[in-house]
Amino acid sequence: MKRIILFIFPIIYSLYSFSQTTYVNGSYTTGNRKECGRLKSVTISENGVTVAIEIKALKRTKRLKIIQSRNTYIKTGETKLLKLTGIVHNNTIEDIDTYSGWGWDDVAAGETRTYELYFKGVMPSGITKFSIVDEGDIFGAHGYGFRNYPINNPRKNYIGYYDSEYKVKQDIDSNNDGYCGIYESIEANQVIACIKINGEHKLIHLKCPNSWEYHDFWQIGDIKANLRPTSSGIFYADWYSGDKQENYKAYAVIDGISLKVRFDDGSDITYLKSYPVSSNRGSGKIDNSVEWTGTGFALTNNYIVTNNHVVEGAKSIYIQGVNGNFDNKHSATVVATDKYNDLALLKVNDCTISSASIPYSIKTSTTDVGEEIFVLGYPLTSTMGDEIKLTTGVVSSKTGFQGNVSMYQISAPIQPGNSGGPLFDSKGNVIGIVSAKHQGAENVGYAIKASYLQGLIESATSVDILPHNNKISTLNLTNKVKAVKNFVYYITCSSNSISSNSGTSNSDGIGSNSNGSSHSDGASYSSGKTYNNPSIRTNCSNNTKILSVTLEDNRTIVKMSNNNRTRNGGYYAWMTIDPNTYIKVNGKKYSLTGAEGIAISPNRTTFSYEGETKTFTLYFPAIPKTTTSMDLIESVSSEWQFYGIQLNSSSRKQNAESLFE
Repeated sequence: MKRIILFIFPIIYSLYSFSQTTYVNGSYTTGNRKECGRLKSVTISENGVTVAIEIKALKRTKRLKIIQSRNTYIKTGETKLLKLTGIVHNNTIEDIDTYSGWGWDDVAAGETRTYELYFKGVMPSGITKFSIVDEGDIFGAHGYGFRNYPINNPRKNYIGYYDSEYKVKQDIDSNNDGYCGIYESIEANQVIACIKINGEHKLIHLKCPNSWEYHDFWQIGDIKANLRPTSSGIFYADWYSGDKQENYKAYAVIDGISLKVRFDDGSDITYLKSYPVSSNRGSGKIDNSVEWTGTGFALTNNYIVTNNHVVEGAKSIYIQGVNGNFDNKHSATVVATDKYNDLALLKVNDCTISSASIPYSIKTSTTDVGEEIFVLGYPLTSTMGDEIKLTTGVVSSKTGFQGNVSMYQISAPIQPGNSGGPLFDSKGNVIGIVSAKHQGAENVGYAIKASYLQGLIESATSVDILPHNNKISTLNLTNKVKAVKNFVYYITCSSNSISSNSGTSNSDGIGSNSNGSSHSDGASYSSGKTYNNPSIRTNCSNNTKILSVTLEDNRTIVKMSNNNRTRNGGYYAWMTIDPNTYIKVNGKKYSLTGAEGIAISPNRTTFSYEGETKTFTLYFPAIPKTTTSMDLIESVSSEWQFYGIQLNSSSRKQNAESLFE
């Protein structure tokens, strides 16, 4: 074989290691008056595909040329799989096009010659119809093409039992643990199922639109992702891309209503659960009650911290273990979340946690590698019991999974249920919040650094709620545990809503006109005027309401609600408040000083489901109590612009009377 122009790629490939070959030896196709050709064999290896083409001289020729353009593709149907890399020569890949001049001299009539084309890349398993298509160069010159040849390309990464949706549903019915089910993507109309095999969850393909470019790649039962649990309830997902290359690492959250997949590049996919189907579908209730647990611990002023993934998707949250009492369940609400750093701030509604009694402090400076640590929590309570569990270890690294700087790596063993619990140093300072474990290694866990908790608190409330008085630094480990365990709580979350109790007062006292009303931050304020459901001249948002405005001596309180449905019938996943939000009275602006129930941008408060309404409170400096009208504006580009909010006695009287209807 001679060559006229040679471009040598610097990489030498082991072309045939771990390979499988289909010998075709098909019929010769018409070439021209000098030659004809046929597909001889197709070899699929780990690195790419090698195609052997045999040329037969029809008459004696001085030069039998190989003509093949760079625009040659392997296809299945009309889907392009791989593009030509080059021609194989002496176990190297060298460039080829229609004018490269590859070929042989002095070929007699009837003689054959074989050349090999190499297509670098992974050939998706299960593709059994194979075509070589040369689309030609800019002048229209092209080489041989072969369409719809059967090849040996066994299907991999699939579960053969699931060859129909009926069998998938049967399996879901017998393994319905709240995760298993059928899920449909919101954007792409793709349908997958979560199934459980030998205690492990997997996502498998069910169907996709015919218009999807990778439609021919997938069959029912093909594995879309292998899921690996963490202690926080989130799954690590080894996600197969559309062309079946396992090159995406992702995180999956299944909350009983939806399946949300987040990739390392920040993109995400949301699937809604379509099976099992609820008998109360029209009522908006979830098809079945899903319950899960985690751990949390006390901050001051009745606040509790845990992981975002402990409470994400929960319609009701209960706290047990307050003051050591596990007989009573206390409801809690989410005040703010930091989804990126997996943190959530809760507030207990119907009991009081003594702030002065909290024996530990929160340490926000970074702890050194080698520091002895201990963890308290409520792991695997169904099998290990509901008594608090202690594990010990050291700080193994100042960074977490894949070098995440927001986490510590720790050696203390953790299990599902530990998520959200406190990580203590040797002196009894809380240095982190337990978040996840590494499934592929023994005693490798992760905890979010306490400094990130401080950031969430500063964005969510105007007061410092971190405990600062360490009373246990000189105690031994046994007595440290005895001192702190009454402030480490067992959290139960459910997909069912808490039943509302009539006559229950709001914990923050907003709406009360009694003297000396107290707010959740623990500070006392003088009595004020409250205007419930004030009329508004212009409301630029169709799903946000102002529930009340309270004028106090030291501040102005605006209580609001927001529903996440959009005008076009969709819904949004999170909300936030701009720190530059202000109210305006007689031309004077009063800027936002704090917020509860909604995160201050750039942090976000996430919604758990479509149609959810969240209530939140904004705080501003005091405005004159004689004010009769005010505006509330987040920004000129925001829908949250309210003009002419009426504050007058008639609206107060009307709303007061409505309490007795």
